[in-house]
Amino acid sequence: PTPQLAQCFEVFGLIHDLVDNLTTLRRVTRAVLTDLAEDGVVYVELRTTPRTLSGDGATKGEYVKAVLDVLQKKGAELCITARLLVSIDRSRGTAEAAENVSLALEYRGRGVVGVDFSGNPERASFAEYEDTLRRARRGGLGVTVHTGEIRNDAEVRRILDFRPDRIGHAVFLSHPHERELQRLQIPVEICLTSNLITSVPSIRDHHVARYLAHDFPICICTDDMGVFQTSLSAEYLLALQAGLTRPELLETVRQTADFVFLPEREKIAFVRSFRSHLLSHTPTVTAAL
Repeated sequence: PTPQLAQCFEVFGLIHDLVDNLTTLRRVTRAVLTDLAEDGVVYVELRTTPRTLSGDGATKGEYVKAVLDVLQKKGAELCITARLLVSIDRSRGTAEAAENVSLALEYRGRGVVGVDFSGNPERASFAEYEDTLRRARRGGLGVTVHTGEIRNDAEVRRILDFRPDRIGHAVFLSHPHERELQRLQIPVEICLTSNLITSVPSIRDHHVARYLAHDFPICICTDDMGVFQTSLSAEYLLALQAGLTRPELLETVRQTADFVFLPEREKIAFVRSFRSHLLSHTPTVTAAL
């Protein structure tokens, strides 16, 4: 990866070292939800990589349960629908990935709605994790995969053949792969600040406006708000600077509701409610994936 991208993974590692007990984990999760509420967000899918905590010896299961408890209680207090994606860090090996998927399946229906495949794109390969991700999919979980953070045409091809429910970033895609992505209509999680820091030279070079103009389904996301010092509102402003018009941005926000990983019945109700709120509260009501 670029030096900037490599530094981001170093920062993620430092954050993991600091969050070493359940008390801190709960406090951080509450703070994130509070920041989102203040930004006008009404739906969020938070992502976290479960791990055993060195400070208090909490297990990975206790880690997931603690996060879910905060999402439920603090989310209700703040009027945010908050769900969890269990992350699979490709640098941690397939055995840990299998454990994380098992945890995600265990808590499916209790707040976990999907899994996220991410981590340093130069570590391991997507192919090593396909069977694990297929197990998550068979179990009814949504699957999102970080794709094209670096140039790796063979891996992008394999990911597109897998057909995740969403992909993240999609910065370094060849023209044939972009055409295939457009044909498949897989929603792309666009993270402008993250991309500008790690891989895209300027806002005008970003692919978001081009993707929208060519009918790629997209949703504007934040990546890690703390690491990249951003908010969803800030990402929307960047999208305007990248070339989206205000009506295009509003339609993008409206369509984001179609891409959430909620169970179908919940999703139908959420989409109806979200779009109703959007009409009456624009531009303050948003969804963060």
